[in-house]
Amino acid sequence: MVKNNYLFFLLLIFVLCELIVFPIGNFPLNDDWSYAKSVLALVNDHKLDLGQWPAMTLLTHVIWGAVFTKVFGFSFFALRLSTIISSLIGILILNKLICRISGNQLTAFIASLVLLLNPFYFNLTNTFMTDVNFNTLLLLAVYFVYDFFETKSKLSFALVFVLSILLVLLRQYGIILPLAFFITCLFLKEKKMLWSLLALMLALITIFILKKYENYLRSILAPGAAYKFSGDMNPTQRVFWDILFENSGIRYSKILFHLLFYSFPFTLFFIVRTDFQFSKKSFIAVFILSFLATYLLFRHDDFQMANVFIHYSVGTETFFETLKGTDDGFSHTYSETFETLALPLKYGFTGLSLSLMVLVILTLVKQNLNPFKNKPELVFLLLLVVGYVFMICITESYFDRYHIPLICLALVFMAYIPIRKKTTIWPVTLSLLLFFYVSVFGTKDYFTLHQKSMEAYDFVKQNKNITNEEINPGFELYNWNEGKQSWWWEFMELTNFNYLIQYDSEPGFKLVKEFEYQRYFPLRKDKINLYEREESLKR
Repeated sequence: MVKNNYLFFLLLIFVLCELIVFPIGNFPLNDDWSYAKSVLALVNDHKLDLGQWPAMTLLTHVIWGAVFTKVFGFSFFALRLSTIISSLIGILILNKLICRISGNQLTAFIASLVLLLNPFYFNLTNTFMTDVNFNTLLLLAVYFVYDFFETKSKLSFALVFVLSILLVLLRQYGIILPLAFFITCLFLKEKKMLWSLLALMLALITIFILKKYENYLRSILAPGAAYKFSGDMNPTQRVFWDILFENSGIRYSKILFHLLFYSFPFTLFFIVRTDFQFSKKSFIAVFILSFLATYLLFRHDDFQMANVFIHYSVGTETFFETLKGTDDGFSHTYSETFETLALPLKYGFTGLSLSLMVLVILTLVKQNLNPFKNKPELVFLLLLVVGYVFMICITESYFDRYHIPLICLALVFMAYIPIRKKTTIWPVTLSLLLFFYVSVFGTKDYFTLHQKSMEAYDFVKQNKNITNEEINPGFELYNWNEGKQSWWWEFMELTNFNYLIQYDSEPGFKLVKEFEYQRYFPLRKDKINLYEREESLKR
């Protein structure tokens, strides 16, 4: 009964979050205009067309979207629905996995909410971006790897193989799964040789399929396409190691900061419910040193990293004025008040999470315990983390949304911490409510913003006899171009546009109409404006 209650509340909270956002609307978000074009090509022309924008393998993602398009017809809402369902699957799988690891329904429930209410994850749940699908497939793979090491189930082994292929055909990062699985099998005590050989075969077949797929892409991709071929990163060349070390030095603190900060509600859950059996002086020393280390390590890292969480808004705002940059360096949604409130949360949440990490390590040392002994699944998780961070550090692009799988793996790792006492979870509830506000209402703002942009776009199309190419409506709508070919870099020049949609005017443009809406994060009235080039300056 308790298990069913937790699942019911989890589903109820998920539905409530989506009802608040109410993500119905036929317009693109972030980069999903590009993936939508690939879905259209597959459904209408029965061919794979990645276009010039995507850098990943993408095939699994396009097929998933095409299934929903076949059922519901093409629309961005149908594509978003596919991601919403994928997101729910991922949350339920994480719940089931952590329940099996910890044997505690409440632990699994809190972990699931930490994922659901992560601002990166929830925002991307309401788009057709690839991040949620990749994360869900990875969580499914981790679950079946765990089941295989627990039961030696042949079905679970086969599913790991299938998921390896699906992952690598969604993103090249997926190659870490079969490689980590193979290496972990070398640590098995029973039938080590058999399972290691089979896992090696799994990894080699996955690599072979990736190479065959990339050979096919070479024959269809246009020159200058953004796709990143796996063979372009060659470890025998010095430039490979230069990129690795340079990126590692820049990105390690951002990765660790996000892991510690966004896992905080789960961290707090363990701090209040775990008996570490240290003296009060030891606890105080750990907390003081952890907060000092937090300041020294992360004082230059903030929440304005890129792509999802920018200047205290959730979701990318990509009007012409936003991408060209503002004079003061702050985006339209910047709030000095929120920045002031966010600073103590940054150090408080991150410092407490680091304290838990230190306490766990000290407990293991004190009790002379090796957590990886007789637990191959922990070896596998560690290899996944190392492999994923390695992939981040050899990748040219880098966004905050890339951290979602690492945050999930951190939650799974923490599930192994034993709980020895019962106490109130009100502090945990309050921290989850804070994440709820930022994630859900920030995403609602993001969605409403694009709804108003679409209204402005439709208004000018319906009232003026003009072509799409005369309107600069923002990065997403311009590049979508109603499914037709577009050249994204032309968006950054206003010379050829007679109509402009954004917050503030540009020289030579006059206001036509305002589209007002209510923001919730930060709380204020806002508006999107439609501008027309002055008559004497029209092209």
